Amino acid sequence: MGLSSNQARLNVLTSRKADLEYRLTMITAHTQQIANQESEAISKKAAQMEMYSAANTDKAASFQYTQAYADYEMAMNQLEIAQNKLDQQQKMVETQLKAVTNEQEQVKKLVESNVKTSFKHFN
Repeated sequence: MGLSSNQARLNVLTSRKADLEYRLTMITAHTQQIANQESEAISKKAAQMEMYSAANTDKAASFQYTQAYADYEMAMNQLEIAQNKLDQQQKMVETQLKAVTNEQEQVKKLVESNVKTSFKHFN
């Protein structure tokens, strides 16, 4: 390959690397949103438990059998599934990023080699 084609390939790889880094940033932002939603669900559960304890003076019934607890469990399960999907996406993007970075380094070496051989005559 010639100098110009290697340089074009390097530009494409640099663009792809920037795109992958942006995707990692977006995945991190989504992960933070999920963490915030989990925190809200836990706070809501704590408030519901407090209200349940105040309303039920007899300890025969448990909070685990209430609709509020079922809603909490459902919300946490959905958030866990979403978090698992994000983790998988993050691993995939990180793997792609490593591959692009490795290829980018190889192309940089090719460009340097091409420059040395092409412009050796001017020394």
